[in-house]
Amino acid sequence: MVSNVSALRGVRSVVYVAGIAGTVFALDAQTGEEMWSHTFRSVVLPGKGGYQGTFLCPDGITVTPVADSSTGILYVIAPDGALYGLDLGGGKVRYGPVQFVAPNCRSLNLADGAIHTVLTQGCGGGISGFYWVDLRDSHRPLIRQMLLSNTDTAGIWGRGGPIIGRNGRVYGSTVDGKFDPIAGDYSNTVVAVSLRDLSLVAYYLLPNWSFLNSRDLDLGAASPVWFGWKNRNLLTSGAKEGVVYLLDADALGGKDHQTTLFTSPQAG
Repeated sequence: MVSNVSALRGVRSVVYVAGIAGTVFALDAQTGEEMWSHTFRSVVLPGKGGYQGTFLCPDGITVTPVADSSTGILYVIAPDGALYGLDLGGGKVRYGPVQFVAPNCRSLNLADGAIHTVLTQGCGGGISGFYWVDLRDSHRPLIRQMLLSNTDTAGIWGRGGPIIGRNGRVYGSTVDGKFDPIAGDYSNTVVAVSLRDLSLVAYYLLPNWSFLNSRDLDLGAASPVWFGWKNRNLLTSGAKEGVVYLLDADALGGKDHQTTLFTSPQAG
């Protein structure tokens, strides 16, 4: 939702919604009236392997858009993984398309002139991890990525996508597969990467990760939450097991990568 949007009928507060079939809708927040819509003409070949075409990797828009009020642009990823910028007031394409990621990414977040998102579980043939694109030059887009697996594991399923802290770090909770940092597999962990270049800076590994992975009680059902308290930067994560982990956001897991500030009892 964005306030003070200059539209054809005056200044409005507008709700933006992306539909699974490939259309973005702008709705008047007060009346519910559809102000404009934009349908992407994307061609996505249906996949026959893995999860493609299932409810886990549907062929359509799976990402929550993000708005930049300073430029009047709504950023959204089309079903084919291309990044577009639409005018907040009228829906006209003002940025892109820039081929950014494989289809079926998660929510977009905007920080320091760059769009951040994550890919999950081999959807669209992409490798799980953090993805970033610099918005400053649409004809020479700089794209970075931090891959968290060598196969289709270590997906960040949480609907919040990449969680951006005010300490220059981006966070995600990964699911499914083995943990093997030497091989580059960071499943069943809370991961932190640098906001500037997506380099890996820290991770927290669940002590009972192997058991949780075998029972599908992983972290993937929810996004972490970053918050400040007094002089601390903190992060909480938890999901299917019903346990919440409170972590130092500046040093996830401590020196042994398995230390929390507090681990809750099992809630259910």
